[in-house]
Amino acid sequence: GSYEEIHFANRKASKGYDGNIFSFVRWSSSQKLVVVSNLDASNSRSFELIGPASVMSKWGLKDGAFVLNDALYGKKASLVVANGVGKIAISISPLESFIYEL
Repeated sequence: GSYEEIHFANRKASKGYDGNIFSFVRWSSSQKLVVVSNLDASNSRSFELIGPASVMSKWGLKDGAFVLNDALYGKKASLVVANGVGKIAISISPLESFIYEL
């Protein structure tokens, strides 16, 4: 499927998102994934992950709330799209990763 990093957009726009976090999206006609990893071995992070308007458009998402399911831990999250931009509240432990599927 397709791939797009969202790391640099989040470094600019998300308070609490720094160089120890990495994020990207992948998608195909049948699957949409948001991957986020905390590469810091000592510190947890909390931030609002931004899904750029370009990605939300490619995914065909209109404004609204969407449930995300984490493939690693079974946790749920919410992707809220407003004015074409997606946001996900993230709290991530040291060396933890999430693979959220829409």
